[in-house]
Formats: sequence, structure tokens, C-alpha cells
Amino acid sequence: MVLVLSLVLAQPAAPATRADMAERTLRMERTWRQVQDPARRRAAVDVLSRAVGAFFANQTGQVCQLLDQAEAALRNETVSPSAGWRVRVVPPVVAPGEPYQLVYSWAYGSGDPAPPTPKAGVAPDREGDITLDGPETLGRALTLSVVRDFESRRAALEQGDTLALARALTQIREGQYEWNAPAHAWLVSGERGRKEGWKNHEELPLVQAENTVFRAWIPKEATAKTPVVIALHGAGGSENMFYEGYGAGLARELAQKRGWIFMTPRSSPTAPANCLKWLQEARGLAPENVFIMGHSAGGGATVSSLARLTVPPTGMVLFAPATGAALPPAAQGVPTFLAVGEQEMAALKTVSERMGALLKDRSDSKFMMVPNSEHLMIVADALEASYEWMDQRLAD
Repeated sequence: MVLVLSLVLAQPAAPATRADMAERTLRMERTWRQVQDPARRRAAVDVLSRAVGAFFANQTGQVCQLLDQAEAALRNETVSPSAGWRVRVVPPVVAPGEPYQLVYSWAYGSGDPAPPTPKAGVAPDREGDITLDGPETLGRALTLSVVRDFESRRAALEQGDTLALARALTQIREGQYEWNAPAHAWLVSGERGRKEGWKNHEELPLVQAENTVFRAWIPKEATAKTPVVIALHGAGGSENMFYEGYGAGLARELAQKRGWIFMTPRSSPTAPANCLKWLQEARGLAPENVFIMGHSAGGGATVSSLARLTVPPTGMVLFAPATGAALPPAAQGVPTFLAVGEQEMAALKTVSERMGALLKDRSDSKFMMVPNSEHLMIVADALEASYEWMDQRLAD
């Protein structure tokens, strides 16, 4: 998109945000899916492992820098000189015809160089979510949401099952949300949900069910026979991680390809039960086949969630789970798919190996050790195999 240039605006360096890390994580996930070369992946894995460590140490600028280095290694390239820049749309939500600005600042947290010349523009006269891309955005796709009467419409959603959506829309407007969410589309979806209920929605932006917030894809033709995948993210993640992040949305794509229901709540041991209760109350569905999926701490929540289900799931899928090797009573006997990377952190790798040894003689379960894979990319690496395993569970 060609921007109307009118203003020079520079801001000093500030700590990297969740959005800065999410942007780079998503870019890394996309590149990982594209590049299969083992040598390049091995080079990237070493850097990714350091990025994961920096994330848990809350070194956000270092996370961004390492993710950029890992993606460059995967492409067999050097890091772009522009990689460290943060580019934001300010404000990200405007009324038709209002001005906005592209604001540049340094995301790495140190060595703040002179910024590129910032840019500004004017929103079109129509409502919608506009993609800004090209040289002015340093090749990144940014979202400008054009909405009439945004605040009054958003405030009307501050109730019931659209409360979480209303709060997320506030974060988007204030530039504090963690990714380029389409505020106009989400607002319109929430308004429709409040007016009509959720029976005719396929894609649900953010729904609150008791103390659980989730995103979902529900085929319009879904019945009780439609399998359900409920995916729980790891520590520091959110309901967006399985929906958009891991494998650049691969878990959702694989469910959509099969015509399955896909739900990604904020991780907690109560989330799967709350999601299933919502399906019954809002869509009149009592699914016959349910798979609970979890990564890292979400794997631990997956195991813990089983005791809260009224019916055992058809199976559970665990990626480098942060849990004990010995499964609790509610999880024993549940068909299990377990995957861990060869370059996983030592403690989690040991747990997975011990759990895998307990599963090796079970025909309904599978353990995978994935080469050239670490704590983050294990999800993308094992998702295809996990869905094939779920296909087999349904066929048996």
C-alpha cells in the first residue's frame, strides 16, 4: 500500500513487547515450515534454544535478537540491518478518514541506532481491516483497523461471553495487544454474537466461558460426531499460540482440513471442561470424540484436566510436556501421542523419555523423538504426525 508521507516521528528504544516477540516467532514458524534442510535446521536450533532461555529469563530484547538470528541461520543468510526495528501503527484503530502514523523504535534493547525516517498516512473512507506493507513497513504486514464509533461499540460488548473480546479490543486500540489482530472483524463478530448467539459462527475471535477464554473454529455443519481438538499453550503463551503461532497456525489448518472443531483456550486444567460445557450450551453439541493437546506447561495442564472431564477423551497429545513421567489415575489408560525434540532442555527431555518408555508397549499410543528440534519447534515438527495418529484412533 502506498502511504501518504507527511510527518517525521522518532521514538527511543523501549523494552521489546509481546508483540515484538510474537511477530518474530510467527516469522520463524513460517520459515521453519518452508525450510526442511537438516543442516540449516540444526544451525537454527542452537540459537532457538538460547531464545527460549532468554524468554524464561524475561530478556525480551534478547529474545527478539536471537529469533532474528535463528531465522537468518535457517535461510542461510545474514541478519537484515532492519531486523531490529519495531514498526507500529499509531493508533492502530481509527475512524474513516483519520490520520495515523508509522512509529519506528529499536526492539533489541541496546545500541539504539538512528531510526529510519518515519511515515504517516490517512485512513480510507471505508470501514475494514487494512493491511499496510511494503518498504515503509520494512516488509512487515501491519494492520490498520478502520471503524466508526469504535469505543461505544466496543463498550457494548463488555458483558457476558464477549467480555474478554471487549478487553482485547481495548488492548488493540491502545497498541498493547500481542499480535496484528483485525479489530474491525473481531468487533463485528462480537456484535453478531451478542445479537444472534454463536450458532452460525465458524470462526470465533475471543469467547469467555466461565473463567476460560478461548478462540475457536467450528464448522457450521458440526454435529456430535465431529471430532474436537482442544489445544493448551505453554507458559507465557496465550489462546493465540496454537491458533496462529505454533507452525504458523498448522494445528488449526490440519483440523480445518478434516472438518473438525478446533478450540484454543488460555491454558488451565479447567479449560477443556469449560470448552466442552460451552459447546453443549451454546451450540448444542456433546462431542463423541475429544482430543486434548498441550505443549510444555500446557502438556501438564492437559494431563491435569482429565480428572475434570465427565468422559475420558479419545486421546491426548503431548509436546515436550512439563509434567511428571508417571501419569495420574485419570490419565492412565488414555491413548497418548508424545513427542519431544532431541535438543530439548535436559529436564523435560528426561521426563518425556521416561514417559515414552511407559508407553512403548501400548498399541494405542506413540512416542516420537524428533531430530533437529527443540522446545519451541517440536510442536510444528510433530503436528502432522499427531493428527495422523488421531486419525488412526478414530478409525480403530
